[in-house]
Amino acid sequence: MKTARELAALTARMEAIEIGLAEIKTAIIVREPATPLAAESFEGLRKQILASVRSTNAHLAQLVEFDRELRAGSQQCDLQLLVDGWLRHAGIERVEGPPTSEWFDVHGEGAGPPVVQVPAYISSGGDAPPRLLAPGIAVRSTGDGSDRSTSDDRGSPGFVEPHAPPAPGLAEEPHP
Repeated sequence: MKTARELAALTARMEAIEIGLAEIKTAIIVREPATPLAAESFEGLRKQILASVRSTNAHLAQLVEFDRELRAGSQQCDLQLLVDGWLRHAGIERVEGPPTSEWFDVHGEGAGPPVVQVPAYISSGGDAPPRLLAPGIAVRSTGDGSDRSTSDDRGSPGFVEPHAPPAPGLAEEPHP
């Protein structure tokens, strides 16, 4: 019967052999590019590069579209619809409640239910389980409705001022 120490030594040796085998495969791919293994690797790399280029072009097109809408004087509701479409297309879901500890950072000492201040964003596309992209922020309420936005949360990471002034160069212009 093997002892725990001998099993640990065998496991470590197996891991070292697996690492060595991976290094040998890499050397074969580099030295012999005509092998089937090398061809598969280069094809996979080519596909990743093409996917990256497509993704970059899609994001650039979104920036152009957003800039055109801003310069055309689009209303905030129109811009929200535009961004909502992009989020749906990308498989991103905005979670605005109820706040769970899984998706939200909950602040405050109140006894009431948490109130969402900033939504959470999760990936919701494909067969993979949802993945947190950006945590939401919720404040535990006192139950009397007086704590919709508290000064304690303004220093919290990710806090978004509900009526923040526009970014420089994006000041709102009057619409006819």
